[in-house]
Amino acid sequence: MPKQSYTKREDGRYRVVYKGKAFYGKTQGEAIAKRDAYRRRLEAGLREEAMGKTVIQYCLEWLPIYKSDVTAAKYNQYAYYLDVLCKDVGGLRMQDVTLSDIQRIFNAQSGKSKDHLQKFCSLTCSVFESAVEDGLIIKNPCNRAKRPDGPEGSHRALEQWERTLVEDMSREEAPHDFAIAAMLMLYAGLRRGELIAFNIDRDVDFDHNRIYVREAASVAMNQPILKAPKSKAGIRDIPLFEPLKHALKGRHGYVLTRESGEIMSATAFREKMASYLNACERTLTAAIKDGMERQKHIKP
Repeated sequence: MPKQSYTKREDGRYRVVYKGKAFYGKTQGEAIAKRDAYRRRLEAGLREEAMGKTVIQYCLEWLPIYKSDVTAAKYNQYAYYLDVLCKDVGGLRMQDVTLSDIQRIFNAQSGKSKDHLQKFCSLTCSVFESAVEDGLIIKNPCNRAKRPDGPEGSHRALEQWERTLVEDMSREEAPHDFAIAAMLMLYAGLRRGELIAFNIDRDVDFDHNRIYVREAASVAMNQPILKAPKSKAGIRDIPLFEPLKHALKGRHGYVLTRESGEIMSATAFREKMASYLNACERTLTAAIKDGMERQKHIKP
C-alpha cells in the first residue's frame, strides 16, 4: 500500500485519505482504524456506493422488489412489519445493525401470537439476507438471533355456566356493545374479521333460520378492508340457532361499529372485547356476592 500522509486539522482532528475518501478521528489511530475498516469491507466484496444505506432506505427498496406479487393485504402486512423494524433501527446503516439489535427487536415482540412472530422474524431475516447478497453487509445479524415462542391458543368446550353467562349478557336491558358479537362467536363460530364485516340485514335470513358468511374484514394494518374470505371454505351457510336468533331479532346493520358508524378497527375490536370480558367478571362477582348474602339468611 502506498505511503499515506496524516493531517492534523485546525479543529484538532486527524485526517487520512484512502482512494480519495477521507477518514477522521480525534487521534491518528482512530482515523487509521476507520480507514482500515473501510478497506476490509471493500475487500470482503461490499459495494462502496451502498455502504452508507440505512435500514429504512433499504427496506423501502426491498419491499416492492421482493413482495410485488402478493395481494394488497399481504403487502400492507409486510409493510407494517418493516415499519416495526424501522422504528427501532431505521436510522442505522445496514452494516451497523448488530445481533444484539436484532435480538432486542425480537424480544420486544414477545407475547404476540405465534403466527405474528414467525412472519415478523422471517421477514426481518429475509431483508438482511438480501442485503448480504446485494453487497451491503458481510453477514446476516439475524442468523444467531433467538426467536421468541409465541403463545399457542388452547381450545376447550365452554361449560354450561359460561354459555349461560354469554346468553344472559345479551338479554340485558342495555347489553354491552360486544354482547351480540359474543353470541355470534358462541353460536355461529365467527372469527374476528367475519364479526367486523357481519351485517344483520344482509347476512341473516330469519325466515329460513340461516346465517350467510360472504365477507370478512382484513385487519393486518388495523384499518379494516372488507373483502371475500381467505378461502372457499370461509364462504359458508350456518344454522341460526334459537338463542342467537332471539339475540339478533330487532337489530340492524353491522354488529360492531365505531361511534362514527364506520366498521370497527382491529384495535377497537380488542379494546371492546377486553371491556366485555371485564363486564362478565363484574357480573359473576356480583352474582357470587349475592349468593353468599342469601346463604347467610338460610337457617341450618
